[in-house]
Formats: sequence, C-alpha cells, structure tokens
Amino acid sequence: MRSLPLKACASKKSADVHLCQRGISSIELIIVVTLVAVALGVLASKRHFVHQAKADEALFSAAASLATGVLFAHQQWQRNGHTDGDDVDDLDGFRLNHLNMTFNGWPRSTSGEENHASMTRDTCAEIWQELVDDRWKEGFITTAEVGNLGLCRFTAINMEGVVEYDVRRGRVKLTVG
Repeated sequence: MRSLPLKACASKKSADVHLCQRGISSIELIIVVTLVAVALGVLASKRHFVHQAKADEALFSAAASLATGVLFAHQQWQRNGHTDGDDVDDLDGFRLNHLNMTFNGWPRSTSGEENHASMTRDTCAEIWQELVDDRWKEGFITTAEVGNLGLCRFTAINMEGVVEYDVRRGRVKLTVG
C-alpha cells in the first residue's frame, strides 16, 4: 500500500487517482467495529453494575429496617421492665401494642399467645409486616425454616439476596448473591 501526499490527491493530478478516491479498507472497518463493540460493552457493564448496586442497596435497606425494628422492640421490652422468662403478649408502648415477644424478649408474632421461638411461615410474615418499613414490605417471599427452630427467611423476588431473622437470638443476617 502506498500513501500519497495530500496535494496529489487534492489536485487529482496523480497517476493513481483511484487511491485518492478509495473508501475505507476492510481492516479499518474491522478496527472501527471492534472499537464500537468494546465501547458498548463497557457502557453495558457499567449500567449492569449500577443496577446491581441499587439492588444491593435495597436489600441492605430492607435488612437494616428489620434489624432496627427488632432492636427497638427488644429495647421497649426492656424499658417496660421485662426480664428473661416473662410471658409478654401485646407489647405496650411499641407501635400498635400488638407485638408478641419470645420469653427472652425478641419479637415473635402479632397474633396468638405463644411465646416460644418456633416459627411458621405465617408468624414470620407477621414479623416482616410489623417491623419492616413500608418501602420494603413488598418484594420478598417469606418462609420459615422448620428444621432450625426460630429462623425466618425473607427471599427477595427480583434481587439476589436473603434476609434471615433468628428469633431465638434476635439476629438479622443479610446474604447477597
């Protein structure tokens, strides 16, 4: 391949006029297509990263909301003067006064009169609905781990993550991915 000076191409006095009027070569086309594909790939991955970061933030916020509700309820249980072994139904001074607590002061349900740590899907759902901020109440599937007494699992529907609540210890754990 021979390159011609600009003057020769501009004045069309060159013997190789077809070199001045040629289009883009196939190698140049491949390079342009590759650069465009790489740029689009970078933009797509950044967009996916931003979307994933927002999903992780939503999961973290839901777990933090549950943990805060659990701790506030336990704090109210202590403020009311209760100690381990107390049978507390309808915790006074906490939201609508209808939260049942375990014998060691952790939120258990909003219905019934049981105070043990054995949980069902319904009692786990009651805890989620009672303690979690309204923004995070939707978008999670509630299950209870029957093999592990006292464990509620809240699985995110459109995100990869699970929030767990251990009723026996008052622990909230978030697993992402």
